[in-house]
Amino acid sequence: MKEYAVIDRIIQDKVVLLIGRLEREVIVPLSSFPVSYKPREGDSIIIEITENSLVILGFDDQKTQSDRQRIEKKLQRLRKRD
Repeated sequence: MKEYAVIDRIIQDKVVLLIGRLEREVIVPLSSFPVSYKPREGDSIIIEITENSLVILGFDDQKTQSDRQRIEKKLQRLRKRD
């Protein structure tokens, strides 16, 4: 089943993903990512989950960018309240 996930944080050689709308937390090894890709916190990725594995299918730069803009707008609104 294909789903979106967001890279929540990177801890040493592990990557913490938040999967789907419910943001289910899953920890995967950093080595799961292609060598050519450097994961960053907040990146949106497309994954496929089977019974025994999680496969990274791709990276959604457009979704990552729109999510970052949405979050920045929320932060700006919060800062204006002070």
